[in-house]
Amino acid sequence: MEKIDTEFKTIHKKLLLYGKKIEELIKAEDELGNIDNYYREEIINSANQIYNIIAERWFDWTPIWEEDYPAWKELFEDIYDCDECVLNYIRKANKRLKVPGSFDESQDCKPFMIISESPGFYEETTYWEKYKMEFGYPFIGQSGQFFINMLDMIGLDRTDTFVTNILKCGGKNKQAMELDSLNEYYQTCFTLFMRKQIMMFRPTIIWCLGNATTEMIRNLIKDLHLVHNKLEKYEEIKLFESKTLILTDKLVVIGSSHPAYIMNKRDDYWFIRKEMAVLNMIGLVLRKLKESVK
Repeated sequence: MEKIDTEFKTIHKKLLLYGKKIEELIKAEDELGNIDNYYREEIINSANQIYNIIAERWFDWTPIWEEDYPAWKELFEDIYDCDECVLNYIRKANKRLKVPGSFDESQDCKPFMIISESPGFYEETTYWEKYKMEFGYPFIGQSGQFFINMLDMIGLDRTDTFVTNILKCGGKNKQAMELDSLNEYYQTCFTLFMRKQIMMFRPTIIWCLGNATTEMIRNLIKDLHLVHNKLEKYEEIKLFESKTLILTDKLVVIGSSHPAYIMNKRDDYWFIRKEMAVLNMIGLVLRKLKESVK
């Protein structure tokens, strides 16, 4: 798993090239210097909006495993025991593991949630024990490694976040992709587990990877606002021409492309530039949070 092939190095080099001034961007605003002026103002304004919403809850947040460990553990047990759809049987037939998500029960963990679509082969075959149950480990395939390297660029470690997928069983294998009901399985898994993980973890930032993930989280946030009145505010902004930013009174949702899609579009300069703008914006928010505790 530590071996990174030539293609991966090339892609990462291009990201570094397009984001070569990222270290300047995550400094204090008055030190930004001559950053990519095309998105510079939008990055700064959006980062300020996000910071103003999340700062207080970011520092007052207490992880669920400290507040209600039995309920959190029970949720993982429910995921482990789930047999609601055929994806579970495909997974078992292929001798693969369920992938509920990973987090670090330490003081370093932050109310930051990263959600993708479904685990792949490496995620389902890499052993991770949690609460005396055997699970797979998310974000360790090629696109996962690529994304973790993107996080490194803004000083964010995966152990600082809760990383998960909507599907807890792989939906990318050939057998699953041939099923007409794959979207139904997404909805089932979201309703049974993803929604509960969000409500219990109580993130202040949700970073959605991929259009399908962004759409499902958008619908959940709208539901919490319009139907359940749990959120007083809902504002949706189109960032960098094509990215999504949802602002509420308690959390923000950021929607960007899936890492695998970014890798496939590596020669599209303007596409990569927009993805780097999202990364820069998040990096600036994190920098402001760090600066505020000094």
